[in-house]
Amino acid sequence: MQFLFVIVGLIWVKNHFGKRTLFLFSIPVLSALNLALSTSMYFEEVFSAKVIMCLYMAIYGGAFISPIWSYPSEIIPASEAVIPNVAHWLALATSTLIPPIVAGMMPNDNPYPVFVFFGLYGFLSFIHVYKDAKESDGKAYDEIIQSFD
Repeated sequence: MQFLFVIVGLIWVKNHFGKRTLFLFSIPVLSALNLALSTSMYFEEVFSAKVIMCLYMAIYGGAFISPIWSYPSEIIPASEAVIPNVAHWLALATSTLIPPIVAGMMPNDNPYPVFVFFGLYGFLSFIHVYKDAKESDGKAYDEIIQSFD
């Protein structure tokens, strides 16, 4: 299912909205879904957890994944991109590996605190994106760099 939304996001959504707009839409929605998922996990509501996960995958695939991979390459010169790319991959590895590790340490193997953490962290990242991210769609590299000055 997520693959379908990634394809839709890469082909249609990315061409109709700017990257910054997609970030400002998807980050708070994904954060709220993380918090909703943690609530459903805490109360062990399996059906609501499945529905929330499906919504999360749809929004993540359709609105978040395409700008998250293309935005850094548009704003960072290729000669300086090694360290940001390594940091990006480490962040991906952290967000993928930490939940199962922490879930194994939780009583009853219920990882809801991890989802609370990522939900709150997402709201903080929204503030960062709102203040610091510039729109890069339809601009030349020099225009993008000048917008950060």
